Amino acid sequence: MGMVKKKILYGLFVVACLYLVLLIPDSNKPVLPIESGGIPFAWNQDDFWEKLEHDFIVAKKMQPNQLDSVLDSLKNKAELMVAAIPADNISQTDKSFKEVENVFFSLAPLIAVKNAELNWYLGYYNRIRNLVKFQSQHWDMNNLAVRNTIYRLLYGMRAAVEEVLIQADSKLINPVLIVKDERAITPATRIFGIEVHSGDLLVSRGGAAVSALISRGNDYPGNFSHVALLYVDEKTGKAHLIEAHIEKGVAVSSVEEYEQDKKLRFMVMRPRQNLAALIADPMLPHKAAKMMFDESQNRHIPYDFKMNFYDSAAMFCSEVASYAYRKNGLQFWQPVSTISSPGIVNWLHDFGVTH
Repeated sequence: MGMVKKKILYGLFVVACLYLVLLIPDSNKPVLPIESGGIPFAWNQDDFWEKLEHDFIVAKKMQPNQLDSVLDSLKNKAELMVAAIPADNISQTDKSFKEVENVFFSLAPLIAVKNAELNWYLGYYNRIRNLVKFQSQHWDMNNLAVRNTIYRLLYGMRAAVEEVLIQADSKLINPVLIVKDERAITPATRIFGIEVHSGDLLVSRGGAAVSALISRGNDYPGNFSHVALLYVDEKTGKAHLIEAHIEKGVAVSSVEEYEQDKKLRFMVMRPRQNLAALIADPMLPHKAAKMMFDESQNRHIPYDFKMNFYDSAAMFCSEVASYAYRKNGLQFWQPVSTISSPGIVNWLHDFGVTH
């Protein structure tokens, strides 16, 4: 009997070994490489950054009248540049954008020393941001040069603003920056003291390490890691945040729960009212949000770890909003050849209000 058991165990051992051997990939079978999303963006202008740091040190040593003179000259140059940009259909390759970018960065170390000019600097940034968002509506986001131009102007200039804010007296800083107060007629509520409307996208950056990875681990490093879709019940006025979480899939949070979840950044995005779909139906954002809310209540939607935008059986966070709008006739996510960020960039074209 003992001999029989040994033979059985030996046979099982042989079968297990054969199984493990079969798990080894065929060495003759070609292994396809995993392609990255695209060419990672790189500034490649360390000399310029060092110059700006030197300019900051020099500006701190200037006499007030001398600093005012240099600053006024650059401000005038900046204003003339913006005034010279055509109102319509300017190409993304127009040299005006590079000139505006350089002057904006050059202003940063001077404004950082003279905080009294901070409001002008923020206002100027706001004007450039709206101008770029408007002009880029007809640009081809599949073009690498276009995406780089958008990124340099929108993200780069915001980075310059934040370097200035670090040097400013906190009493001078308004934590809310309204880029464009896009009109909306959908039901509203308030989050973090800001009026938001049903159908708005609430983009945020969490405090966890994974949030940093999501926001920065990209061909175009950014500042945000999460998107929630807001639904406000038109009868009760109760607000719901529809979100996809890694640990539980699509779920609904209250405003209180949303605000209690740590956020280092917060931005509101809203469809432009001049879109054909919204001209035909101004309540479309609310209908999209309600549809997504109802669907989240009627079926369990797991988290989409594959990040497959084309399959709505499971969803990642930004897919929740894009799916809801797409089902209601507004396609604001246009997948392109690079990873993640270009989709975010394209939101800027169809969504007009950021805080």
